[in-house]
Amino acid sequence: MRDALLNGIEAANHQEREAYSNPEYLSLLKGLATAIEKEETLRWQLESHRLEIEIWRSREATNRQTDNAHR
Repeated sequence: MRDALLNGIEAANHQEREAYSNPEYLSLLKGLATAIEKEETLRWQLESHRLEIEIWRSREATNRQTDNAHR
């Protein structure tokens, strides 16, 4: 909006429209969207691995219990 003001655009709504259509702003939004997508992918991969570990721990506990029952 500041750049629009410096270019002689006085009305705030016109400045806002100019700011939202600025190629630099649009590029930043695309970069942010890419970063968020990557972050979410990694977050769910991490959660998946945590669940796999919990499943493994449960199976091992069951195996130990079964082994102790046969002694």
